[in-house]
Amino acid sequence: MLHWIVAYSLVGAPQLLPEGAVIAPMDIVQGHQVIDLRAPLIARSSGTRLVLFVRDACGVTDADRVTCEAERLQAFQAAVPAGSVTAHLTAADGTSLTLEHTGYRYYRGFSGLVLTEKTPGTRTTRYAHMELDASVALPRVRFVWLDQLTRTVRDVPPPN
Repeated sequence: MLHWIVAYSLVGAPQLLPEGAVIAPMDIVQGHQVIDLRAPLIARSSGTRLVLFVRDACGVTDADRVTCEAERLQAFQAAVPAGSVTAHLTAADGTSLTLEHTGYRYYRGFSGLVLTEKTPGTRTTRYAHMELDASVALPRVRFVWLDQLTRTVRDVPPPN
C-alpha cells in the first residue's frame, strides 16, 4: 500500500490510468462523414493521436488468403496507404484540429490506423465536432482517443 501512495505522490493519477481501450464499433464510409461525439475530445498535450482499429481486416484486403502474419500486415498497409483517412475536429468557438493518417498500430488481432496532429492544436480546447474524410471504406472500426498527458479515451458513437 505504501508503494502505491509513493507512486501516486510522485507521478500523480493520470499516469496510473491505462493508455486506452477499444470502443464503440462503427463503419467508416468512403468519402466525407460526420461523427457525433458523446463527449468532447480534449488535446491537453502535443502528441495527441486518434487510432482507428479495424477488427476485420479481411473486409478491407484479401488477407484471408494470406497465411503469414507479416504478409497480412503488408496487405493491410497496401490497401490502406498513409493519408487514407483525415479527421477534422472543431470546437464550439471555431477552433480546429486536423489529424492525418501517418502510421499503423497492431494490437491483439486489430489492425489500426494512427492519425496524428497535422499541426498542434490549442491546448485544453474542447473539440465537440468530428468529420472524417476517407479514401477507403473500413468496416467495424473502433476509435481510441489517446492524449499523452492524461491518457484518456473518449467514446465515439455510431452515426444516426
